[in-house]
Parts: sequence; structure tokens; C-alpha cells
Amino acid sequence: MRIRIKIVHVRLVRLITDHALDACTMMWLARAVVPRVPVHRVLVLDDYPDAALSISMLLEALGHECRIAIRGRDALDLAVAFEPDIAFVDLDLPDIHGFEVARRLRALASGRPLFLAAITGADRSTDRVQALAAGFDHHVLKPIDAAIMKRVLDRAGSHLARLGASLGA
Repeated sequence: MRIRIKIVHVRLVRLITDHALDACTMMWLARAVVPRVPVHRVLVLDDYPDAALSISMLLEALGHECRIAIRGRDALDLAVAFEPDIAFVDLDLPDIHGFEVARRLRALASGRPLFLAAITGADRSTDRVQALAAGFDHHVLKPIDAAIMKRVLDRAGSHLARLGASLGA
């Protein structure tokens, strides 16, 4: 099979082929040929590695660049070099509580736009109020499915655009 690939735009690839290609092959070719520019830099902090990995995989599938931490201190160290736009922070961590991580991430951002989402598996009525008071922009219950993630990311995108516009003005 002969395939000629012509890049029409950064995200648009036209495949001209002698034979029909299945959708999986076309997606693989598009990802292999077109350099992907990540939408956002996202930090995922969860002391349960499988949860952190699944959230990260979902975010990467949506085009975001991710870093994972399983301890609060590691997340703070990562944030210095990575400078995330969005952070998903588990509230119940063994070393530093998620509320304190949020405060420190805000301080590290030094005015740079940052969207913080608190994530927790416990549905405690006080968590939402305390999360907002600690500097979180959103509160999400685990498990996080694709529909919930899309809503959070849409809200984050609007929030970051609004903050970016106000900083540029």
C-alpha cells in the first residue's frame, strides 16, 4: 500500500491513498506525523498511583501535557519547573493536606493563571466550602469520568482565558 501524506494545517492531515484505511490507522498516522501542541500543562496529585495514572491518561488523550505526583511535597517540587496551568489535587494526602498544597501552588504561581481542582473520594459536606476557601476553583468527586473531566476542563479553559485577558490588559 502506498500512502502520501500532505500536511494542510498543524492539526489537519490529508491522507491520499490507493486503499481505504481504517479509523485506527488514520488516527495513528495523524498522531505520528503531526506534532501535537499540548492544550494545557496539568499537574495531577493523588496518593493513589492508579487514580493519578488514570486521570493523567484521560488528560493526555484529550491533548494535555501531564505530570503526576503521589505526595504533596513532590507536587510542589514539580510545579516549580513544570509551571502547570491546571492542577488536580487530592485533598486527603499522607504528607501535606490538599488545602495546604493549594495555598502553596497559588504562591508558587506568583500571579500566573492557575486553575486548581480539588479531587476527593469522600463526599463530605464541608470539603467543598473549605476547598474554595483554600483557593481551589472547583471541587470534583472521584471517580472522574470523561464527561466530568470535559466539564472541568471547559470551566478551567474559560477561567484561564479570563485571567490571561485580565493580566494582559
